[in-house]
Amino acid sequence: MDGLGLAGLTPLSETPRPARGVCVWRPIQADRKLKEIPAALQERVSPALQLRPDDRPLLETTMKSLLVALVISTALTAPELAAARPVTLTTTLNTYGGDGAYLALYVTDAAGAYKGTLWIAGGKSKYYSHLSGWERGSGGNLAQISGITGASVGAGRTLKVTLDLADALFDAGYKLHIDAAVEDMRDSPSDVVVPLTSAGAGQPVKGRNYIRSFTYGM
Repeated sequence: MDGLGLAGLTPLSETPRPARGVCVWRPIQADRKLKEIPAALQERVSPALQLRPDDRPLLETTMKSLLVALVISTALTAPELAAARPVTLTTTLNTYGGDGAYLALYVTDAAGAYKGTLWIAGGKSKYYSHLSGWERGSGGNLAQISGITGASVGAGRTLKVTLDLADALFDAGYKLHIDAAVEDMRDSPSDVVVPLTSAGAGQPVKGRNYIRSFTYGM
């Protein structure tokens, strides 16, 4: 990401487990000192990843975000980024009868220009080219997604990611896109496109192919 990264990941300890078939990522509140030092927003922080072993079909980790997991390059200044809110992104897939889906969640501005990545589901970067909308916008720059990737999402399962997003992203013409791709099946760029508005929070959106529904909650 441009100028801002994740401070790291730590394993959960006593957080209740979600229902089977749900992958959940939850961020820890950003350190107060980081919010008091806008200059820190211009520096890259190397992420670390520690996953708790688990042989069941779900993954639980805790993210510690620097301030927001999404960086909008220079479109948002440090003072604007200082105002943020936790937003939960919930993506449920159809039972399409194929392998796990690779997903790219990213944001464009009112002019349709790529501004930053929220999350990549899928562990093998050689397949990211099938997330064509994301790759075209990001240039396939893996440095932008360091620390914000996870496992692919199985058919019929749900991916839930909670991130701190800048208030300036809402009601300002930004849109959230989700590209989807499944091995040996057709790619689906912009399977979901939804404007980021306060009124749209909690309203389910149907995808074009692989995504049964998507919601964002604040």
